[in-house]
Amino acid sequence: MEGDGCHGLRPCLTSCLSILPLGIIAFSVEHDMAAWRAMGAMDYGLALYSGAIGTALSVYLINLCINLRGSHFVSMFSPASLIIVTILSWIFTNDAIYLGSFIGSVILIAGLGLALWAMNR
Repeated sequence: MEGDGCHGLRPCLTSCLSILPLGIIAFSVEHDMAAWRAMGAMDYGLALYSGAIGTALSVYLINLCINLRGSHFVSMFSPASLIIVTILSWIFTNDAIYLGSFIGSVILIAGLGLALWAMNR
């Protein structure tokens, strides 16, 4: 796959192949088939947006970061995205943020930032 010019192929294959084990886990947790039924057009629209637009944007940003800064820079976004999602869920859905998870996330981000800083020196 090296040098094939299709930078989105690997993430696309990873996303497609991850559907099977995730589906097995999801169906093993929720046995009621009525819970899997979409309630309306909004559910379909949100699923399409999350799957297509969200994944495409994520793959594009990851490839952009790899091309601009290298693969080590991309490793910073995984834990940072967890913190961003936590903050956004707190803002929009009033989910509780626990002090232990917040402190752990900050330590994780600081450790990765320190590692990236050391690699660049």
